[in-house]
Amino acid sequence: MNYLLIAVISYLLGSIPFGLLIGRMVGGIDVRSYGSKRTGATNVLRTLGPRYGGLVFVLDALKGIAAIWAARWLMPDNAWAMVMAATIAVVGHIYPIFAGFHGGRGVATGLGGVLGLFPWGFLAAALVWWAVVLLTRYVSLASILASIAAAITAGVFFMLDQSHIAIVTYCALIALAVVVSHRDNITRLRNGTESKFGQRVSVE
Repeated sequence: MNYLLIAVISYLLGSIPFGLLIGRMVGGIDVRSYGSKRTGATNVLRTLGPRYGGLVFVLDALKGIAAIWAARWLMPDNAWAMVMAATIAVVGHIYPIFAGFHGGRGVATGLGGVLGLFPWGFLAAALVWWAVVLLTRYVSLASILASIAAAITAGVFFMLDQSHIAIVTYCALIALAVVVSHRDNITRLRNGTESKFGQRVSVE
């Protein structure tokens, strides 16, 4: 019964569309009508600027962390319950019931889960993300490589007996989800038509 309760709480947390809410409150717009048509931090960045893009990233990441806290409270010391919570929060973010099942790509919420479960993986992801953005200015490429870096780091720590297989599984699932959700970005990267960091879209 606790697993079901954790699943419901995690999905509802993940479904909170912070990007959509902030877009409406701050700019009076539906961010799903612009840019990538997503509710995530990157699209908010392109439509409302870095201040609000950063705010949405933090809030979306907190959804993953909050889901883990809920699981830890209901089922203490159960790594698989926490991994399930973090994973379902990502599903909720991508397919939010409160936003017509059309949300973001899951990067911030997924990395929030990594931070809550495995801070070293989050650190590796953050370093890779910033390095790739600084070198290429492609947020999509940075997000993909950051999620892969977290998964690799989790695998290395597991081989050193410093991590749980549940954490490796979660990081691998998040990396896969991020790659799959960025299929259209990968195509644009190959074609040289992908938007770069700092490019804004008109919301007029």
